Amino acid sequence: LVSVLLLLLVSWFWCFPVALMTAELSTAYPHDGGYVLWVQSAFGNFAGFMMGWVSWASGVVDNALYPSMFLTFVEDSFDLHLSAWMQM
Repeated sequence: LVSVLLLLLVSWFWCFPVALMTAELSTAYPHDGGYVLWVQSAFGNFAGFMMGWVSWASGVVDNALYPSMFLTFVEDSFDLHLSAWMQM
């Protein structure tokens, strides 16, 4: 019970200000680009480029982990022994 309450409390104090900041910046910059435009206007072209590139790279790496994590979960949950080519 304590962990659930702590999870809700921490997520509220983290996600709510981030949501407010995103809403405020989205109305201040009505163009497509999101974080890249915000960082670029505050810190310059190189920082905006790096923000876009790092955001894209982290998304690619993050999304590449999900199939492997899912197969590991299925293998462990159902006591399966999948072949090596399915495990990546």
